[in-house]
Parts: sequence; structure tokens; C-alpha cells
Amino acid sequence: FTEREVMTPGRLKAAAKAALIHLLGGMAVAALAAGLIFGLWFPYPYNVILGGNTLFLLLCGVDVVCGPILTLVLYSPTKPRAKWLLDIGLILLVQFSALVYGLHSIALTRPVWLAFEGDRLRIVKAVEVHGQYLPQAQPGLTALPWTGPRLIAVRALDKSDPAFLESVQRAMQGDFASFYPQRWIAYEQRSEEVRQLLYPLAALENRPGMAALRELIENKTGLSPAQQDAQLGYLPLVQGATLDWVAVLNKTTALPVAYGHVDGW
Repeated sequence: FTEREVMTPGRLKAAAKAALIHLLGGMAVAALAAGLIFGLWFPYPYNVILGGNTLFLLLCGVDVVCGPILTLVLYSPTKPRAKWLLDIGLILLVQFSALVYGLHSIALTRPVWLAFEGDRLRIVKAVEVHGQYLPQAQPGLTALPWTGPRLIAVRALDKSDPAFLESVQRAMQGDFASFYPQRWIAYEQRSEEVRQLLYPLAALENRPGMAALRELIENKTGLSPAQQDAQLGYLPLVQGATLDWVAVLNKTTALPVAYGHVDGW
């Protein structure tokens, strides 16, 4: 463009209209991506604990904002149709590439398992799994889920097991048993142990965030605080360096009913 053409009100108006159409299209794509990310891959509290909100905002920043800006800069009603089609094709190609790369990166960090591991529940991301051992997993656990994290348990090793010491050493380095498919078992196989290990909710009473968790549980279940103490317990919920969350579980079913940002240790 010449400087005069760039500053022409007619061109700016036409470019703004084209950019607005592009923006609306980008927002529609972002809405579909949000449904996938937050509806399936990162439901609460995983979106908070794993930073799914931040990843989504970065994706939107590239896909929703950059495309319309480029359209605003490049569009001109006087530009030959073939030239404009080339421009918009390149813009859409850049956006599509960024979208695919962004979704791929987010997919790698999606939570796949909520694993009962010793005395806690550990969130396991897809990228943390040692995929080369997936064929050694039990039937039904040989593929990582794409529809949100599932409950599993980790097979405990006896101290006399030759692999016990190595497992402890790996865990001290951040390479936990939950990352090894050959250690995965059905959650039901250890659900009785989970019930026996549950800590009383009353132990968290004076900790920051507990009042909000009590209210959340009451809203979801209708249980009063006294009923909560009788029917529910908790386990620490961990992921990497994040240690200040708890999962509240039903004492009868051993299934989670709520999650709270409360230090359970």
C-alpha cells in the first residue's frame, strides 16, 4: 500500500469489516477449542492445577487476535482478488498451523489418570507416562484416555520386591510409580484400602480454603458439615510440585465428590 491508500477512510472501513468477520470466525473456533479443552481434557480442578486456563489463553492470543490484526493490515478493496485470496490463504495457514501446534501441546499436558498412589491421589499427565511400557499395562489400560482423567490405582510393591528400592529412588527424583503402565491396576482393586486411608475432614477445619470447600461440598451434595464429617474423608491431591490440594471422597464408594485448594499435609 501507499501511505495515502493506507490512511484512506474507505480502506480502513473495509479492512475493519473484514477483520471483524475474521475475528468472529476465530471466536467460533476458540469456542469449539474451549469445549474440547475444558469440557473433556481439563475439567475443574485440572484446568487450575495444570494451567489449562493459561494454555488456552495463549492459544487464543495467537489464533483469535493475530489473524484479524493481519487481516486489518493487509486487506484492501482495491487489491486484486487473486492477491487477496493469496494473503488470506497464508493468514489462515498460519492460524491453522498455530491451532494444530497449540492443541497438540495442550494434549500432551492433558491429565489422563487420577492415580491412587500410596497415601495420595496423583494427577498424571499424558507427557509423563512412559509410553514404551503401555503394552505391558493391564487390559483396558493400554491406551491413554482422551475424554478426561480416569481413576486408577498403582500396584504397591512389597519391601522384599527387588524393584522396590529402585522405585523409591526414582520417586525421589520425581519419576513416580504412577508414570509406569506396568504398575497400573483397576481402582476397584484398592478401593478398600482407599476407604481405610481417608483422613477426616475435621483435620482441615482451620486451614485456609476449608470454609470454601465446605460450602462447595454442601452445594454439590446437600450435606451439612456434620454429615460431611460422617460420610466423607480426604486424600492429598498432588501433581508435580503442586501439593496444596485435596480430593474429598465418599467413605462408602471411595469415589471423589469434590476438590479443594486446601493443604492436606
